Amino acid sequence: MEPFVIRGKTKNGVPYAFAGITKDGQGRLAAQTWQEYLEGNVFCGRTHVVKLDEQLLRFCMGGPVEGLLAMGASAQWPGVPCRSGGIIGDPMDEGESAEGALEQMKNGLWVCAFPGRFGAVFTAEKEEAVQLERKMEQLTALPNPKSVPQVEQMLRQRRGCFILISDGSGPDGYCYGAAGKKE
Repeated sequence: MEPFVIRGKTKNGVPYAFAGITKDGQGRLAAQTWQEYLEGNVFCGRTHVVKLDEQLLRFCMGGPVEGLLAMGASAQWPGVPCRSGGIIGDPMDEGESAEGALEQMKNGLWVCAFPGRFGAVFTAEKEEAVQLERKMEQLTALPNPKSVPQVEQMLRQRRGCFILISDGSGPDGYCYGAAGKKE
């Protein structure tokens, strides 16, 4: 598996971070294709917390999802009253609101997303996935700009691949994405 992350602004100037996991050898092309899609289109978010995430999901689902095993996106939309603006998971799934629950995906991937905070998709055995979820949950007590770098460091130190996305809008929003792989 090959993870990637890109950052930039949409055609109408909305800052974003996008991360994905592809099959080996497809990451570079996927990153380029997604960057062209995101920077060539207009994202019209909403200031309603749930509606913003729904709009972000629809925006991403309109992109080149074929070949992605997992994806995540963060958008920094103005005027949102609380943290929102982040999605992560299986690109072939319709999506649901984050509940902080660990869920197994296809190809040995796990997803864990915390509402108003951050989410990660990673490779792991079940025991390790449960331990990672517990450690991530402890970090939700910190503001996103402090917790997300710690989660990223934790994921980078272990073997396997991952993507990480933070809610990018609202107070304490942190438009950020990361990806990595350690053999």
